[in-house]
Amino acid sequence: MAWSFFRVLLTPAGYLPNASDRARAAGVDPERHGEQGSAPNEDDKVYGKRPTAKEVRAFLQTQPLASQPTWIARNDATDGTRYCGICEVTKYDRVHHCSEVNRCVKKFDHFCPWVGGALGHTRYKFFFQFVTYVAIYSVLLVVTFAVAVGQRKAAIRRNDGTSIPHNVGLWYSCIALGGLFALMMIPFSFFHGRQILLNLTTLESIAAHDITVIHQTERTTPSGEKVPIKERVTLSSGVNPFDLGLWRNWQQVMGEFKADRWVVLRVLNWILPIQQSPGDGLLYPWNPAVLEELARRDTQLSVTLLSESTQTAMDNEEATRAQEKLAAASPQT
Repeated sequence: MAWSFFRVLLTPAGYLPNASDRARAAGVDPERHGEQGSAPNEDDKVYGKRPTAKEVRAFLQTQPLASQPTWIARNDATDGTRYCGICEVTKYDRVHHCSEVNRCVKKFDHFCPWVGGALGHTRYKFFFQFVTYVAIYSVLLVVTFAVAVGQRKAAIRRNDGTSIPHNVGLWYSCIALGGLFALMMIPFSFFHGRQILLNLTTLESIAAHDITVIHQTERTTPSGEKVPIKERVTLSSGVNPFDLGLWRNWQQVMGEFKADRWVVLRVLNWILPIQQSPGDGLLYPWNPAVLEELARRDTQLSVTLLSESTQTAMDNEEATRAQEKLAAASPQT
């Protein structure tokens, strides 16, 4: 339990590099060059370290979101990627801005001051392990002290009260305190376990709505030329675009499982806070059902466009014939 707590506390929060971070990594003094919003954020000093130059370079080398075939649409009617004007950075699909620390966080889940601030891609696994261990410890505490109190009462009935301490009031207090923590942490642990299995963050589940995406595809013109286009598509109600199935969802947060010589260590990694969640926290695989729906939609639209172009050509041909007949039937002067 203590190990997982300190892992949450000491692991970087997974901030996206803002304008001042990128300028600093490039060897530019943000204050001297007047970068907007580049002043150091006081919250960073309290709730986590700023991204290092190495992390900034790794971020800049990540594939641009606009190069992906599909991404979450902006709230406006444009077809661009989401953008944070405060951090001056592109917001990848599961990146959200945390107002408490005034930074964009990878796969932001929620803000918790009790365990070190913003929880996202880098910390969430350790946080889940911590609350689960607290729930288990609370149950063990209640059971242990309840058994001890029962033994003391049995000893008193046998006139043998010397084997058990007499400060039973303190023991009852421990039972009450442990029970209170158990009542809070057991549902909390189950909630976050469910979120992991569904591949949802707390923020995503709170803001659940019909999701609109930008889908990059191609359309074939009547002349046979392929033209790239971007479409705004609203997914079916209640569809989670990042749901990969319970097993893959679990591995995406808790760590990959392979039946190799490291299988014991891989399982231990689920139980102990050894490694953080795999991946970079920026690009995530999409729900195959969503991709199939978009591909099916592309096919239907292509067939529709082909039918419309064919029908238009036939209509034009019929109109031309009608005009020719009309011209032939009209008296010549």
